Amino acid sequence: MERTNSRSRGNKKQQPRDEFIRSKQGVERYNMSRNTFNKIAAEAGALYKIRGVNLVNVRIFEEYLETFRCPSDY
Repeated sequence: MERTNSRSRGNKKQQPRDEFIRSKQGVERYNMSRNTFNKIAAEAGALYKIRGVNLVNVRIFEEYLETFRCPSDY
């Protein structure tokens, strides 16, 4: 009999985990300067400063970015 992982058999939907990235990763991911990225992250309430390290919650950051979407007839 093959042993299975009990966690993978459940029917419960897993909650998506918040993803945190550093500023350098955000600069590359969103193609903007570090200063601009950190300012937008702070405005969004997605910036976490922990012992000199800036972490950004990607879920919050992207939700905030969506508020700037232009209509299709722009």
